[in-house]
Amino acid sequence: MAPPSYARATASSSLKASQSSPSTPTKTPDPKTPTSTPKKLKRPSTLTPQHRKSLHYNADLYPIKPQDATKPCPLATLPSELRTTIYQYALEPDLALPQPRFIIRPGGSRISYIWPTILHISRAIRIEAAYVYYTSTRFTFTVRNLDFSKIVLWLDSLPPKHRALLARNQNLVIKIIPGLRQGYSYPPPGWLLDAWMDQHWKDCSAFGNVYTVPSSRHQIHFILFCRLLGWFQLCATKQYGGITWKYLFDSSFPKSIWEQCSSAEMLNDFLRDQVGVLGMGCVARAWTRGRFGGRGREKAQMFLKDLDNTFVAVSAGSREGLVEDWDWEVRRLRRVVETW
Repeated sequence: MAPPSYARATASSSLKASQSSPSTPTKTPDPKTPTSTPKKLKRPSTLTPQHRKSLHYNADLYPIKPQDATKPCPLATLPSELRTTIYQYALEPDLALPQPRFIIRPGGSRISYIWPTILHISRAIRIEAAYVYYTSTRFTFTVRNLDFSKIVLWLDSLPPKHRALLARNQNLVIKIIPGLRQGYSYPPPGWLLDAWMDQHWKDCSAFGNVYTVPSSRHQIHFILFCRLLGWFQLCATKQYGGITWKYLFDSSFPKSIWEQCSSAEMLNDFLRDQVGVLGMGCVARAWTRGRFGGRGREKAQMFLKDLDNTFVAVSAGSREGLVEDWDWEVRRLRRVVETW
């Protein structure tokens, strides 16, 4: 039976098939034949494991070398333990002042930190003296309105190797002043708490949009929450995770000249109105970004622990029921933090 017309080859297709040359088979390379000349084997190293460790240890060391090799340098001939003692005495005039020291440029937009003069002599002396300075100095920072930005600025200004030394320092203190301080008695349009709304929007963008919060009162709550959570998450990162901070809460500042209260009452108001933003419903609804599976949870618990210890120290003789209210609020915030 003849095939149907639509299945028959046309004249053009038959002509092309007859004119096409047969395909030449391609040769596959033999995997056994080498494609390039083999590299010569290196002679085994004659270094012992102890010598390797010594080279690795001395790679980052910068010995003190005198500028004039013909003149001896007494400091270079001393062992490192004695040089460390000399650096401690040399740092005493600087450590007598509160650390870190800084100056504010005109306009208040830039802060410049002042480092001890011994850190500017040479690289070798700076490496050895920096260990003494960053591991034993008491660094104290003052925080208002739960704004930790100046501490972050100081940490970012340090060289990475110097910042790593802070993990061995047990004298890093953050003094937090309870209560909110407004930037203006009568704030201009676009100003909230202590900065312009544009700046608040940038600072809070990692956790939500501050403009979507309905009222200025709840916006302040969300701003305080972003500052606390941002600080806790920063302290939990690999770069700053090894640094341990001690929180002190200075309740000696009165809320106002008209409103006087005890230290325990002030701390209770601070816990309810500022730290309590961690468990407020308006904040939970505005927190739409930056949930990293519990990052910052441990740092927040340490913060609440130091706050609780401060209240216990000043709560003797307080009014009836204040301690119970405090304990209930602290337990509630701890449960909220555990749900992060």
